[in-house]
Amino acid sequence: MHAKKMLWGVGFLLTFSMSACTAEPNADDPLDPSESALAVDTGDATELGVKFSVTKPTTVTGIKVYRSDSSVRIGSLWNVATQRRATTGILQPGSQSGATEPTWVTATFAKPIVVEPGESFIASYYSPQGTYSVSSGVYAAKKTDGPIVYPALAGTMTTQAGQMPNTAGSSSYLVEVLYEGKTSSVPPTTAGAPKITATASTASSISLAWTSASIAQGTQYTVRYTASGSPTSREDTVDASKGDGITLDDLTPSTPYALVVFPTATSSASVALTVSTKGNAVPAGLPIQVAVVGDSNTTGFKGHLETGIQTGYAYIAQVKGYIQFAGGWARDGSTSAVMNQNVTAVPTAKVTIIMAGTNDLTKNVTDAELESNLKSISKKVGAPNTLILAIPPFNAANVRAAQVNVSLKSIAARNGFAFFDPWTKHRTADNKWVAEYMREGLHTTKEGYRVMGLEVERFVALKYAGFVVP
Repeated sequence: MHAKKMLWGVGFLLTFSMSACTAEPNADDPLDPSESALAVDTGDATELGVKFSVTKPTTVTGIKVYRSDSSVRIGSLWNVATQRRATTGILQPGSQSGATEPTWVTATFAKPIVVEPGESFIASYYSPQGTYSVSSGVYAAKKTDGPIVYPALAGTMTTQAGQMPNTAGSSSYLVEVLYEGKTSSVPPTTAGAPKITATASTASSISLAWTSASIAQGTQYTVRYTASGSPTSREDTVDASKGDGITLDDLTPSTPYALVVFPTATSSASVALTVSTKGNAVPAGLPIQVAVVGDSNTTGFKGHLETGIQTGYAYIAQVKGYIQFAGGWARDGSTSAVMNQNVTAVPTAKVTIIMAGTNDLTKNVTDAELESNLKSISKKVGAPNTLILAIPPFNAANVRAAQVNVSLKSIAARNGFAFFDPWTKHRTADNKWVAEYMREGLHTTKEGYRVMGLEVERFVALKYAGFVVP
């Protein structure tokens, strides 16, 4: 069987095992960092991983992650060329053994996956709070581990939840690929490593803070920071042993900064972070007034939108403020026909945002009826622009839900409406819910609606105001 078919065509039920390994360095293990790993806390959700290929057909049995805390993580295996994802499940040591100290956690596929030469893959895990371990310089050059080849700059990460990590760096985020015949490695030591928190304080400043009971009094750290695209760096120092923080001022708004933190006396045990400063004030033309129409995935599966935003679960209640609710109608269980019967004009709206089709699917509404209702809703609201949103994953009817989205895209094109899919971070390749965002197979969590709402806000602000939401 070809690798692609097996990799993306099976379900993944996992069994977990974990053990606290000794911190003795293993000179025979190519993945054992030569320097101590540092525990990092950025506060931003992050996907961290390692890129690899194979020299011969290889049976991948799972992934192994060195965890610096006990928060929930979800493992993934990605095909780099197609960016298709196989979700492994949850890496959660705290719930399995009560362990909260740094340790390796292993997620084993219930059915091993065969990968073959000629393609690149990424093994990664999701850290919802931005807490992870990192060791610098591990992938400064290519490394091999049996049939597994880790190229130079194999370390990879992204702060876009649910997306394949796409950076390339020499730092290791302590993710291993497990395969048949692989012997267990030991974890690096984290003794004396400070836990770092980076926060964008204002549009022109970033605050860092760290503490560690094991740091010797008087230890100084240097922070080197570089704006994206800038050829020059700046540096500041701080006494980490006192638990002090440092504020980096006079920075450029809405700009990513690469931060490297290391002991002033040596360049070893450095930590690499990327933090973006906050955006400028909202420019002219924003916020964009929007009318919102939909069903339970618009209300957030709580309350309704008939008399304003009723709860904080609705996606429109969780945006940053570049779009603003001007009116509309949404109630749980509504078909497009019910929405059309109840919606009224929203004179101040610049854009009508409609998400309809899930309940139409369950009631076998035809594409012609759906199109007629969407056209009527747009006309009744009266906004100069209409945006049709894709419906979310539907585990019990995943194929039919995907077909509805194809129909919605065609309907939008025929009628001069815009179409956008805000659920790409929530859906798997077969149009089912990603584990971290699934409630019961039809709806998502409050966090899931927040993530979806931010995607809608970015699209609307860029399309109708030419503004890139930071």
